[in-house]
Amino acid sequence: MTETRDVDWAGVERRGRRRNWLALVVVPLFFGAVVLLTGKYAFWEGSHAWWAVGGFVVYAAVLQVLSVATPRLRARTGQAFRIQYALRHGVDPGPELREKTDRYARRMAGNGWLAWLFPFTPIGFLLGGRWNRPLLAVPAAIVLVAAAAAVLLWWRRQAAAARCWAEDPPGPERELPPLGAWERWLTGRRFMWLLLGFVVVTVLAGTVLALVLN
Repeated sequence: MTETRDVDWAGVERRGRRRNWLALVVVPLFFGAVVLLTGKYAFWEGSHAWWAVGGFVVYAAVLQVLSVATPRLRARTGQAFRIQYALRHGVDPGPELREKTDRYARRMAGNGWLAWLFPFTPIGFLLGGRWNRPLLAVPAAIVLVAAAAAVLLWWRRQAAAARCWAEDPPGPERELPPLGAWERWLTGRRFMWLLLGFVVVTVLAGTVLALVLN
């Protein structure tokens, strides 16, 4: 891959920030659909679940405002938008971001298997759905399944682009930087086992807590 065409990076950052604001509309739809379908959100039920969703949305909005208003965070999010664009389109992000993009591509390529977890995301919600209220449950289920499918497709495209990048990164010829210790735990099989262990511990802790409270 040797693509090095000129890119309007300022435009890339502007589009990335617009998509982030759009996410503040899409994310509440997803979690709202969870509450409509199951009547729950995390540990909360009923009206408390809606308050929890509202609190999460406010928290996400505050983070978005800070990412724009704070110079340091604005610079970091701008770099993230450039890295994502460079990977997706196979273009050189410039000397200051080559190593970061190389590392991100390698992590993404090593974690392509995570895409197959996304179809299981809505299953628990569907099994616990309040199907005695079909006028609410059916549209909510459609939203959840569509969201899982969209994330699956996005992740697969990102993983494919990352594999191409890792094989032949654009820009000057170079070797990918060596793996750091933390990268070894967040990439490939180690991350899979780490994630599985976290899920098992969480389930066991939740079960013990439920037994104690009952």
